[in-house]
Amino acid sequence: MKRIVLLSLFATCLLNTQAFAQDTQPKKITLRWKWKQGQVLRYRMSQAQNQSMTGFQTMNVESETVYYWDQKVESVDADGNAVVSITYKRVIQSSKGNGPAMKFDSDDKEANRQDPQIKILTALIDKPFKMKVSPSGKVSKVVGVDKIANGIIKDLGQNPAMAQAAEIIRSQLSNKAIGSQMETSLRILPEKAVPIGHKWTRGPEKKEHPMGSIETKDNITFKSIENKKERNLAVIIIDHDMKMNMTNKNNPALKMFDIDTKFKGNQSIFRFDIDGGYLKKQVHRFTMDMKFTGKQQKGMDLDQEVKQTMTVLLMSVKEPKSDEKPKTGTKKKF
Repeated sequence: MKRIVLLSLFATCLLNTQAFAQDTQPKKITLRWKWKQGQVLRYRMSQAQNQSMTGFQTMNVESETVYYWDQKVESVDADGNAVVSITYKRVIQSSKGNGPAMKFDSDDKEANRQDPQIKILTALIDKPFKMKVSPSGKVSKVVGVDKIANGIIKDLGQNPAMAQAAEIIRSQLSNKAIGSQMETSLRILPEKAVPIGHKWTRGPEKKEHPMGSIETKDNITFKSIENKKERNLAVIIIDHDMKMNMTNKNNPALKMFDIDTKFKGNQSIFRFDIDGGYLKKQVHRFTMDMKFTGKQQKGMDLDQEVKQTMTVLLMSVKEPKSDEKPKTGTKKKF
């Protein structure tokens, strides 16, 4: 009888121990983009920048560029992959420093739009492009950007002074380049359910740039969960390890200078709506120091510092109509 009682007590203790261990295990969270056919998200992105230069030339310029865009989910297949359209609706740019102050707003119908820089800024307004993206943020296809870029280059005309601008547009405003940029923004979530405090890496990844190439490696941390207005937001910290290699010999600056570039404080804070499956807010800050050492003449040295803060903020969510049927499992080609 005593043996039976002892065995019963042992079994009870074992079950309690297992239950306690389960209760103390950190809760794992699945973070995924939850594409919802017909949903429209309105975002605002501001890019504030301060550039200062000392040496044989001095400069101090403050500028800000603000974009508003709509992100609409056109369709979602059975695996959760979505066709998403992006339409830029408005752009505002201002600057002050060396020379006269400038401000441009695409909503101002009387604003001067003949300047080549303004033409490039407004090229995306009301011209949607589409991408196919998975729940993990992998972008498999982009269409419509090449057409926009070709229109900009045609509008710039055959002016030889615009040749370099045309080359930059072709390299940075293409289906391939925009697809890579969008995937960099979207594919930061962990591949599986993870607890708060989990760390992972992305990269290294090398991308071509008009000045050469940029190699990046991201160290990512699931920092915490915030509750804002009854929404659960995953706070994700991204520390960017970035190196720039100035190797493009076709760039005039590289013929005159040796250039050394260093990044400091390069970090993003990403707030992701867990239940909604969309970005709520992202802030990216960095400082870039560039040292230009003259190759052809002594005294032609420059030190340039660029401080930049980019903020992406969700402005509104327009849910699909209740009678709108999801286009799941569609065979239509994209």
